[in-house]
Amino acid sequence: MPTERVRPSVTEDAKLTDFEPGADDQEVEPADDRTPSETGLEPPTAAYAWGDYECDRCDSPTERVWHDEGAFVCPACKRW
Repeated sequence: MPTERVRPSVTEDAKLTDFEPGADDQEVEPADDRTPSETGLEPPTAAYAWGDYECDRCDSPTERVWHDEGAFVCPACKRW
């Protein structure tokens, strides 16, 4: 059975914005260059980390910690 050859319908010089509805009518706003402290937003806190750590609850050395109620804790102290 012969296969049908599909020809590309997009030229190599096409831009992604060419396919947006009403793209020609939209104005693009500049990127927000403010830092989190200028916007009033707090940066996110990691939920998990690995490396050389000490548990904030039991003070034992550990290679894995999880964020739990404001502290980085070892697997034994993590409240699941």
